[in-house]
Amino acid sequence: SGGASVTDGLGHPVNVCTLLPAATVASVSGEPITVAQEQDTASYKLWTCNYTSAAGTSGLDISVLAMDAVAGYNSEVQANATVGGAANYQSITGLGDKAFSSITGVEALFGNVSISVSNLASETASVALIRDLQPKL
Repeated sequence: SGGASVTDGLGHPVNVCTLLPAATVASVSGEPITVAQEQDTASYKLWTCNYTSAAGTSGLDISVLAMDAVAGYNSEVQANATVGGAANYQSITGLGDKAFSSITGVEALFGNVSISVSNLASETASVALIRDLQPKL
């Protein structure tokens, strides 16, 4: 699939912090999250929310990549498999078109859009957050 052009898998900007408010992320993750700050890179169609506790002592990021997401996903797989081997890369079945977990988090590919959760210890919570966000995009 795909062509010679850079493709935008969504065709519109995303405000991750609005779609997954801090209270939702706190509830699902079990982390004391109270602050949600959007940190987008629109030129790359990268939509990110940085979630933190009030004290800034714990936090996580949830990102949606809508530009060249397939290539980005494949390079992440390659990097994680190379750097950490099997201990740092595990395929996840039943989440999107394909998905994996690594030492940094969980990433799932849905068509030409990837969703990743970084810096959250619980793979189960990361998968739940991705499942919650994806239908809202």
